Formats: sequence, structure tokens, C-alpha cells
Amino acid sequence: MNKRRVFVAFLLVALLSVGLFSAANQPAKAHEGRQVGPYTIELGWVIEPAYAGVYNGVEVHISTGEDEHTDEATDEHAEAEVIEANLQIEVSFGNASKVLDLEMSGNEANHYIAAIIPTRAGDYTFHLTGTIGETPVDEIFSSADGEFSSVEPISDVLFPEPEASIEGLQNRISQLEALIAELQAQLTELQGQ
Repeated sequence: MNKRRVFVAFLLVALLSVGLFSAANQPAKAHEGRQVGPYTIELGWVIEPAYAGVYNGVEVHISTGEDEHTDEATDEHAEAEVIEANLQIEVSFGNASKVLDLEMSGNEANHYIAAIIPTRAGDYTFHLTGTIGETPVDEIFSSADGEFSSVEPISDVLFPEPEASIEGLQNRISQLEALIAELQAQLTELQGQ
């Protein structure tokens, strides 16, 4: 097996391990809540803290305040009524943005998820649009506000450090590209003589 395949396999195992470790050891979820008409919207990462390069998702919970109540006679929780929603979310990082569809979670009513792998550490902004019932939704959430986590660098939890980092490889490629450009200029100069 060549070195590149070994490195890619190691990197995939490391990223999956971090994702599984994070999912199993999550602290209480930090989500930002908003009141939109009669609905409460809570938005945040599926896995917090979120790490760059690790599979994650943006999750949205919708409730009416009447969703969770206890029947005092039987002491049983009543199930939440499914709220009809048609939502999409635009994820932004710096000048880059991408629109994602929110899909209803298969195991929880009024819980929507858009899968994403945040590729860079830092603050992300989410623009939630669409409708909940008849109520229009146009809300902006940002991890910079501190209500939910910003994306952390994967290096914070990797141990030991991989032999070659993606950033290191990109720097080396840039150096080689500069060297190639310099050699091409010298070759052109020699051909002109």
C-alpha cells in the first residue's frame, strides 16, 4: 500500500473517531432560541463542540410551547404534534455560502437536520428561511454570538499529530508551484537567447 493511501486511511479513521467520540461525550447542547410567531425555533450544531473536517449537521427544533406536557392523571408525556414546515438554510463562512435543505429527523417530530462537514475553523452564519405552518421564517443565527459553538480546529483533539497535515501539504504544493514558475521563466529566457 502506498504512503498516500495509508495517510488517507489514517486521516479517515482519525476523523471518524473524533466524530464518534464527540457524539458519545457531548456536553449539554448549546442552541440559540428564537420566537417566530407562535413557534419557538432552536438552532445549533448536531455535535458540539463542532470540529473542522468532522461530519456534523445543523439542527433546528420547532415547538409551540404546548408540545411537551404531562398528563397529570397518568403521569405520561404526550407526544408533540407534528408541525408542518418547509425550511431551507443558507450556511455562510466568510464570503462562501451554500444553501442546504433541512430534512425532518426520522426519530423526532419537529426536528430538522441538514448534514454538513464544516471544513474550516471559525464562525459560521445560518440564514433560515421558509415557512412553519402559515408563518414566514427569515432568521439569521451566528456562532459568533456565542449561543452555540464556533467550529474548532481538529488539531485541538488529534493526538498524536498526523505525520503530514493537509495545511503542510498545501504549503509544500505552493512552494513547488512557485519553483516551477521560476524554472519556466528561466527556460523561456534561455530559449529567447
